[in-house]
Amino acid sequence: MLFARQGEQIAREQAFLADSSHVLRTPLAVLRGNIDLLEGAGSEGERREAPLHARSALETMSRTVGGLLLLARDEASAEAWEIVDLSRLASALVEGARTASPALALSAEVAPGLEVSNDPHQLQELVGALLENATRYTLPGGSVVMRVAPGEGHTAVVEIEDTGSDSPRRRRGGPPSASSAATARGGSPRAAPS
Repeated sequence: MLFARQGEQIAREQAFLADSSHVLRTPLAVLRGNIDLLEGAGSEGERREAPLHARSALETMSRTVGGLLLLARDEASAEAWEIVDLSRLASALVEGARTASPALALSAEVAPGLEVSNDPHQLQELVGALLENATRYTLPGGSVVMRVAPGEGHTAVVEIEDTGSDSPRRRRGGPPSASSAATARGGSPRAAPS
């Protein structure tokens, strides 16, 4: 039994690290491209805008790394955790993103009454960062969908699907997502009675 739980924990941590790598690749690619522009490639206008794009990519990476650090903290005590209405949190974040990004079609497919045990502020920051990343890199007229559903066992799954900047792509789970936050830190969702 103990070995099975340790194996599950190791598998979750490996998936979490793979997802982290994926989330950091986009801002790193943006930084590389902007460094190329600063070194003389591209037009004069592109070279003027390169530092702004590079700063934006650095801010995205800083938020992602901050989220990873929140998840990795050993001192984060389960005593600070509360029952969080993940359904309500996700719906509120999508509504806020609609206001901030009116040129995008944002929608939510949220299972009602899904609750998780976690730090409410950290969970909001993590899910919000994932949604912000999707809206930031989706072209005007594109779409972003947030799905929140019960996962396998004692997990919740937050999934963001967006049309991205060039082609349809799909990100599932990766940081800073609620599923990673809940499962990496031992959270357990539960459906509220109807």
